Amino acid sequence: LQDRITSRIANSIGREIVVAAARESEARKTNPQASDLLLRAVALNTRPTSLENLQPQEKLLREVLLLDPNSVEAMAQLATTLISQRRSFWQVLGPQVAEEKLKEGYSIALKAKEHDPANASMYEGLGWHFIYRRDLTQSIAAFQQGIALNRNYSPFYHGLAFARLISGEPKQTIEYAEQALSLDPRGPQIAPSMLFLGLGHFFLGHDDLAVEWIEKARAEAPKNPSPLQHLAVAYAKKGDLV
Repeated sequence: LQDRITSRIANSIGREIVVAAARESEARKTNPQASDLLLRAVALNTRPTSLENLQPQEKLLREVLLLDPNSVEAMAQLATTLISQRRSFWQVLGPQVAEEKLKEGYSIALKAKEHDPANASMYEGLGWHFIYRRDLTQSIAAFQQGIALNRNYSPFYHGLAFARLISGEPKQTIEYAEQALSLDPRGPQIAPSMLFLGLGHFFLGHDDLAVEWIEKARAEAPKNPSPLQHLAVAYAKKGDLV
């Protein structure tokens, strides 16, 4: 319990520090250095997932790498940003652009790993790339390596939840989603925790719980189409109309 409380405090305080520093950076507006731009980009992680946040984040991170081509954190963040666009908005982007985002994200993640294999952020992008290539062994290994480096980062648990879901283990999906929700119950990544809880219950036949959790995910991330799509299926399974 003490570890859980400590993790929640660390996640909450960390977000506030990033946001405050990014605002200060934006206020200067003159000749922003790479570190300032990186801070602004990372601050966008404190908002719910949407293209309106991911695309400006991508732009900022590319600017960082123009100024500092060896910034491992910028590489890791850009890889995740690109792959997140493919992950949540492939229907909006279209299959060709979505595939390009995935390929570029993977290439950048590998470059980040080559520079610094101890950078935790990069393993999120790698893990999701392997999921979309249907290599669950490498995907799970990447997310677990990320946890070994930063056990308080909830998206690693989201990745494990989804990997277990598509490997036919919905009980483990629920366990990992609960861990993520417990680590960061008020953070911007709360919607994936709720969505994976709903999907785990869906495949276990817990229809009411599935709808309840997916509805919560949709409320938290109204610009992400994924919860709405799954919600329609969950309601159909119950025999209800959305």
